[in-house]
Amino acid sequence: MGIKKIIAILILVIVAGCSSTSVKESSGKQETAEKILQKDRVSFHGKYGYPRPKQYISRPIPYLSATNSSKERKTFFQKENESNFLSFYKDLDHRGYGDISSYWRWNFQITAKELQNTLNKNLPAISRSRPRDVFTYSNKTWINRPVGANPVGTLKDIKVLERGKSGIITQLLIVGSRGTYLVTKEGNVRGLIKLGTDDIGVKREVPLKGAKGGESGYSRTLSRNTRSLPSAFFAFEKSGSTYKFYGGGFGHGVGMPQWSAYSLGKNEGYSYREILKKYYNGVSFKNMYSLNGVGKTIRIGLNTTGFRSLDHDKALFSSRGKLNISAGGKRFTSKAGEKVEITNRNGVLVLKIGGKEVRSTKGIISIKPSGSPIAVENIKRNLKKNRHPVYRGEMEVRPSKNPRKVRIINEVNIEDYLLQVVPSEMPPSFGIEALKAQAVAARTYALKDYMGNKYRAQGFHIDDSTKSQVYNNLDENEITTQAVKATAGQVMLYQNKPADAKYYSTTPGFGAAAHNTW
Repeated sequence: MGIKKIIAILILVIVAGCSSTSVKESSGKQETAEKILQKDRVSFHGKYGYPRPKQYISRPIPYLSATNSSKERKTFFQKENESNFLSFYKDLDHRGYGDISSYWRWNFQITAKELQNTLNKNLPAISRSRPRDVFTYSNKTWINRPVGANPVGTLKDIKVLERGKSGIITQLLIVGSRGTYLVTKEGNVRGLIKLGTDDIGVKREVPLKGAKGGESGYSRTLSRNTRSLPSAFFAFEKSGSTYKFYGGGFGHGVGMPQWSAYSLGKNEGYSYREILKKYYNGVSFKNMYSLNGVGKTIRIGLNTTGFRSLDHDKALFSSRGKLNISAGGKRFTSKAGEKVEITNRNGVLVLKIGGKEVRSTKGIISIKPSGSPIAVENIKRNLKKNRHPVYRGEMEVRPSKNPRKVRIINEVNIEDYLLQVVPSEMPPSFGIEALKAQAVAARTYALKDYMGNKYRAQGFHIDDSTKSQVYNNLDENEITTQAVKATAGQVMLYQNKPADAKYYSTTPGFGAAAHNTW
């Protein structure tokens, strides 16, 4: 698999409780939000003459603190000015663990008019979806209120007002002829500047260029008309009528960077546990099946092609062996290779076997294989060995709230689930130690969702998209299977609870603390 393909895969792959005035740390000590901000954020409010907004500060998670993957810089950014951040993200010579990723450094440029257009279009959308994260400056204070159409008007200025000590932008200031605004939180900052033709108002492609550590220039085109910036680790400068953006990394920046795991395992001799302890501070390891209330199977809600929705027009199954079907108190058996189709007819599930309608029911229909896995033919994934994704375990079909749609749930052994998660999250070329680290992180991530019952009302534990973990999107392979089996049952605990094992693609040299991101 080529490096461009690996990058594309990782792109496809790759929030927190809040307190307004105080945050309780795990030690039980109370620490004000103001002290937390002073300790690990770099503020430019005083420099530019703006007050700090009264915002929610996420609870610090000790094992998801800021991390250092730089080989050259030993300290975090604490008292730097914005020119220092610009120099850091411009520095193509900077080396670190994971700098073989083409997203180690990235760059693009747009005109002031194009930047103005994308801000005017996307700021209202972010305000609607995350109203408490967007502030309007009024009477020398920041307030949360709805942002209307074309809120910026003519762009006058854009500045970073605050960063986490890792360099991640936490507050972005926008000054326009129609108002002054503050956008907070990593995801909002990334989604604010989009480079699609509809966003910039000009029918031209804006290439996002990338560079590995030590390269002489941005030699690779990573994407065109990107719909979200790779990360919130970036800085910018204005040259004439052009804004030039320089950034690094891909993903939210919290937890284990996968390219760094690759570098540490393959080139630095780290074991998978050493990799994990570097990025999840203070965790311990335990066999998950020894924990109370943890079973051997997990239930996964399957999304449609492209992971667009949990609601399917139909469920279409087949298998090289027989399928045993239970529907409305009746049992049926399909022949090997015979199609089993289930649709929703105004809240009633209709079962067809071999094209013949055999049963209708308002209840659940379950499908159990006889030795061979089940292919779901109404879904397509990025698989090479099979035209449609093939699943271990059993299937369950439920009527959706939409009277013409169905939900598909796969119940499978957790270790078998991981055999189809880990290759979808990390390519085999990353090496056995990185893959073991990924397997433990993925198992831990699944366990936390399993115990959290996030999707309990919908009948499953997790879904198969990036909302949980990408499942059965890429083919299984021998080395990944080896990594899963070698770490069977192993998870990370923090204070005897499953860690929230966040991971992402690429660091720019530093990773962010969770409370400076969400």
